[in-house]
Amino acid sequence: MANINKELNKSEARNVFILFDSWGPIVEEQVLDKAAEGSSAVNMSAAKFKNELANVLGAYGNTVLVLNHVYASLQQYGDAFAIPGGKKLYFLSDAIMMASSAAKAKDKEGNIYGKIITAQVKKGRAAKEFAKTHFLIEHSGGVNPYYGLLDDAIASECVFKPKPGYFPLPDYDLSNRQQVKVCVYGKVLDENYSQILFANPDFDLETVFLIDCVQKRIKIDKEAVKHLRKLKVIEGKSPNIFLSASVSETIGEQSQYVKNKAFNDQYYRDLIVKYLEQYGSAKKRDVRELLWDKLPEVMDDKQKESKVKNLLAQMRRMGIITTDSENQQKSSWILVKDLNK
Repeated sequence: MANINKELNKSEARNVFILFDSWGPIVEEQVLDKAAEGSSAVNMSAAKFKNELANVLGAYGNTVLVLNHVYASLQQYGDAFAIPGGKKLYFLSDAIMMASSAAKAKDKEGNIYGKIITAQVKKGRAAKEFAKTHFLIEHSGGVNPYYGLLDDAIASECVFKPKPGYFPLPDYDLSNRQQVKVCVYGKVLDENYSQILFANPDFDLETVFLIDCVQKRIKIDKEAVKHLRKLKVIEGKSPNIFLSASVSETIGEQSQYVKNKAFNDQYYRDLIVKYLEQYGSAKKRDVRELLWDKLPEVMDDKQKESKVKNLLAQMRRMGIITTDSENQQKSSWILVKDLNK
């Protein structure tokens, strides 16, 4: 190694790739000498030798890949798959992967065409420890570069798998006989809503996306609304649904929840009564201006107009207010008790 790295700078040394296959069988020269002599003496310096070798590998700054085959030991304590021969290699490594190949890849006819390797991060300075990934080694073509990419994308929240009925199907444009245009609707998950996943580990990505749609006032179908109601994450009547108090708190939208949640009708009736007590009468436009910004933000203008109209009609039926003229264009709303004075 000294000859290989002679006169190399750090950048050049890092580009030198060294492969050890395998770490376990590496032995000192004296072990071979003892074997030639027929000696049965146990070598007590193997761990020290490999620790020194690990130091040498780390000292030059080369890119080193060490392979090692391990088998479960019968020891009761410690790691059953520990790398034999000293601890220095473990401590100096940037990453350690434990790979197993128990699963076999089969085609539709049941023929085995490769092995599915499960790799777990045992130590990682640039990877999450204990995370697992899978890759496929085919008998005829080596490592399949595409195997497991979809699972990794789903796990990283970049892609998710929709359930039937929740999301729109692709649109097909057949107007041109020479080609077919397909419009596939992409679903972008707001990163802020990943907080909901942590607070509610039982929610899948589809549920979180639907919650995001509600918050953004994107219309969702009846099945989706039913699904969210079952989870108790929305309130209100369709189409004026909004996030429940618990979900709003999770994503820091408590103030928006208060704005979305309608006050009860008594609150609005009291406002109208207080206005009439103060000013004696009110046109419909006055009542509209009084209540407009206090009505739920999930309502559109048409729904707010309908709410004001229904409140006035309700108060009239209850005998609280009436009009001071039969001419609807000129009449104003007044309190019934003032009419009887």
